[in-house]
Amino acid sequence: MSILPPGWPPRATGHPSGRAPARRCLPGSAPSPGPSGNTSGSTSSAPDARRQAGYTAAMIRTAFPMSCLLALAAHAAPCRPDAALIEQDRRYEDALRRADVAYLENWLADDYVWVHNLAVQTENRAQLLGRLARQRVSMTSRTTGDVQAHASGDTVVLRGLSSVQQFNPDGSASRVNRYRFLRTYVTVAGECRLLAVQTMKVFSGPAE
Repeated sequence: MSILPPGWPPRATGHPSGRAPARRCLPGSAPSPGPSGNTSGSTSSAPDARRQAGYTAAMIRTAFPMSCLLALAAHAAPCRPDAALIEQDRRYEDALRRADVAYLENWLADDYVWVHNLAVQTENRAQLLGRLARQRVSMTSRTTGDVQAHASGDTVVLRGLSSVQQFNPDGSASRVNRYRFLRTYVTVAGECRLLAVQTMKVFSGPAE
């Protein structure tokens, strides 16, 4: 299944073929210049130079949207200890904040488990999704930091610090809880999925 939006890639004005050729999904990447500064490796006439200029401008315009697809690529490929997976992990935190059940249904492994602080609660996939569907607690933010990746084959463990800010039950003020987390990502049928989470509270107090 393609991860590209409908109509992608866009037609590159001025390119002889009428479309930009295949390229790596990296921000700012472009064909390496050949002799005389052109990207084809051959000497260009004036019309060729104008066509090449149009093509180069189109590539620059599309570089940022292509880089935005890196996080989606992590989801549709084996787990790798890279920036794309860390970005997907950040989106997992935000999905918890927004109670985005639809997103999580597609991201969590079937055998997902979350062991909470001091093992006071353990949730499987169905229990977590059910709780979020009923969630009434207003969270103002969920952020992560100090994230480190450890890999063995197609299994990646991320560890870091998660900060959760939410209102007190009476709505009078907001509090911040901080947790050290371990999250284990595994490759299932060629795609990366979140299998297990463990969190340990390290701080709780009023929001600054």
